[in-house]
Amino acid sequence: RNPCKAWGTPILTVEKKKHMRARLRAIRAELALSIRVGYGRRVADLLEEWDAFERAGTIGLYRAINGEVDPQFIANKAECKGIRVCYPKVTRDSPLEFFTATQWNKGVFGYEPVGDPVRRDQIDLLLVPGIAFSDTGDRLGFGGGHYDRTLRAYSGISVGLAYPFQMHETLNTDAWDVPLDHILVDRAYPMR
Repeated sequence: RNPCKAWGTPILTVEKKKHMRARLRAIRAELALSIRVGYGRRVADLLEEWDAFERAGTIGLYRAINGEVDPQFIANKAECKGIRVCYPKVTRDSPLEFFTATQWNKGVFGYEPVGDPVRRDQIDLLLVPGIAFSDTGDRLGFGGGHYDRTLRAYSGISVGLAYPFQMHETLNTDAWDVPLDHILVDRAYPMR
């Protein structure tokens, strides 16, 4: 990472991050179900065109909560192509652990997958949720550091799934933040 990258970028203090998280989560929560479903289909169609998707043997997804871009249509397309799909389970102060999902159990952060374990080095493409993203791959998450710890230990391709209103030219990041390789967003998608 370039330590000079943040020059001229407004500092995101803890309070500003908290405010940004609340504001963007509120916008996401107000999206009509038809918009969220349509957008989820759209990003699945876009991702399906990527070579990285075609070559993937295993894709790490997440189960959408609180209006996040829903990767379920991506999971459906992957499974139809014979691509293995796995989901994260939060482990305190450690990188996320991934499992196939033969069923779901209620956990600390929503539902957790129950199934066979999948090693991070087996995941070719990792789809990541977030609150805000920058054009350079920076991400503002929920503040727990779970994905940052995981990304530090991950060598595959990481992709953030974002709505257009979640995109920012720049985001000031902290030393522990790990940038994503790509952000998948359709800026032309009608959000109303």
